[in-house]
Amino acid sequence: LRYDGVTGASLGTFVQDGRLAGFVAFTFGHDGRLYASMFNGSPQCILRYDGQTGAFMDQFACAANSASAFSGLAFGADGRLYASRYHLGEVWQFDGNSGQLLGALHCPGDTRADYLAFGPDGRLYVSNLDRNNLSRFDVQTGQCLGTFLTGAPINVSKGFVFRSEAPAP
Repeated sequence: LRYDGVTGASLGTFVQDGRLAGFVAFTFGHDGRLYASMFNGSPQCILRYDGQTGAFMDQFACAANSASAFSGLAFGADGRLYASRYHLGEVWQFDGNSGQLLGALHCPGDTRADYLAFGPDGRLYVSNLDRNNLSRFDVQTGQCLGTFLTGAPINVSKGFVFRSEAPAP
C-alpha cells in the first residue's frame, strides 16, 4: 500500500504479488527501484519492482535453497544490499547492481536474524528474535561488534529505527 507522505491519504495498492506472504521487508534502492524479501516460498528470493509504477521487474537475487527465509533488507552507503537470512542468523551481502552474493556476516550465537538497519554511526544493526537483542557489524571489515543493548532486553523485536535528536533551539 502507499500513502501521501504529507496528508496520510491512501494512494491505493502499489505492489500486489502473491509471492510476498509472511514477514516481508521492503526498501528502495539507490536506483529508485523497490526491493522486497520473500519470507515464504521456494526458492527464497529478493524481488525487484519498478519504483514508479510498482510493476514486477525481476528476481534480483535468490538463495540456492529454501532452508532460510529472507527477512530484513537495507542498502548500505557502499551500494551493497544487505539481507538477513532468518533461520541462519546471517546477513548476506549482495552487489547492489548485479545481485551477486558477496559474502555473509554472522555474530556467534545468532540464529534468528530478522530486521536490520544502518545506524547513524554507519554500523549495521540486526534484530535477533531468539536472543531478543540487536547485533551490530562493521560492514567495512565484516567484523561482528557484539550485542547492542541499553536498558532491558528487547522483547521480540519486529523492526526498529534510529532517530536523530533535534538540536536545541
